[in-house]
Amino acid sequence: MDIFVAALVIGSLTTTFYLQQYFTDPKFVHYFLNIVGFIHYELPGVFPSNPFPSQVNGSLWTVPLKSAAMLLCLA
Repeated sequence: MDIFVAALVIGSLTTTFYLQQYFTDPKFVHYFLNIVGFIHYELPGVFPSNPFPSQVNGSLWTVPLKSAAMLLCLA
């Protein structure tokens, strides 16, 4: 759910790009790969003046670890 909120709500409200540019940029599409564990931190034009420009939701690195732990518990 946080992937959708970050990309669709926060990203579209804070991007410096025009919305058509934002929604058609490959980084926007790639951000949704976070749902299946392929981590992408960047959204186009979002937070461009931060020390790590365009990066959103730095805690996503934990998703693959949590997924692996859940699979081990199920095995």
